[in-house]
Amino acid sequence: MILTKRKIPKELLYFRALQKRKYLSTNNKKKLDAFEKGYAGELLYDSIYDEIVSHLYVFRDIYMNIDNNILQCDALIVCDNGFIINEIKNFKGIYKYENNKWYVRHNQISDDPILQLNRTANKLVKFKYIYNLNFSSEGKVIFPSPEFSLETDHPSISDYTILRHQLRPYLYSLNELKSSHQADILVAIIQNHIIDNPYFNYTTDFEELNKGVYCRMCSSFNLKKSNIHFQCLECGNKDTIHTIIVQALSDFDILFNNEFITRKKLWKFLGKHISESTMNRYLRKYCNKIDKGPATKYKFKYYDFEDAMKNEMRLWRYKDMPQIDIGNHNIIENMK
Repeated sequence: MILTKRKIPKELLYFRALQKRKYLSTNNKKKLDAFEKGYAGELLYDSIYDEIVSHLYVFRDIYMNIDNNILQCDALIVCDNGFIINEIKNFKGIYKYENNKWYVRHNQISDDPILQLNRTANKLVKFKYIYNLNFSSEGKVIFPSPEFSLETDHPSISDYTILRHQLRPYLYSLNELKSSHQADILVAIIQNHIIDNPYFNYTTDFEELNKGVYCRMCSSFNLKKSNIHFQCLECGNKDTIHTIIVQALSDFDILFNNEFITRKKLWKFLGKHISESTMNRYLRKYCNKIDKGPATKYKFKYYDFEDAMKNEMRLWRYKDMPQIDIGNHNIIENMK
């Protein structure tokens, strides 16, 4: 029973949008690549989990505040016994674990997945004292990539880690767990402590970005406008004006974190290719109005483009040609 669906992380949305409109530095390219790999690993884990486990509550990619301590869970499974944390690491290559340190190509990595797992488990234990409850809090670090291998002589490493060949048996073992009234109580507690991602603080300089509209297939800005579509002159893809504007609203929202949208700034962001009347129509539909009058401000009311489109696609009179598969299915198929 999925209680929170996994969304594209805000950091990944940011760097994807930034890459469309600005040349990324080497450091930012590395960040984008790391976020892409991490998200792909989480989707792969989710797809295998959903094949095997269906009766347990699961929260995906949540942040919580517990007694002024912030914690993040890639996957938090709730059963009558308590909490099972799955920390997902989409590492690839040959890693070594010795003397409580992690190495790849003889270089120590800064993050310790087992330490992260234990910290999260210990923070969840606070619920015992806050709510006077008795439950367990444990978990595993999941390595879903078949391209990951681990060298270690640590005697208890298997108590903390699940490699790809172990993932299905591990998930099948969860089917032995029960979920009833006790799990319902724990779920309600988690829900009361969920918060938005408190660490996302990226923003960018408006003047440094390429302005205009881009093809959602190949990212080219070389588009020709008709009454209904923008056609890419590089790959031939056609995106509806509807698609283009909503994508721009989503990009603007993530690139300028906590900044309100104004009609003037959005018009410039779109390269002045959209009429004011058309732009205003979509602002009213997809944004919340903050102020009225000539200085009207708007805030995009959806998480991202996909969130805005999930209930809208079937209502469109005109379609993208060809329609782009904007879902997550293709990301994970090649990894299975």
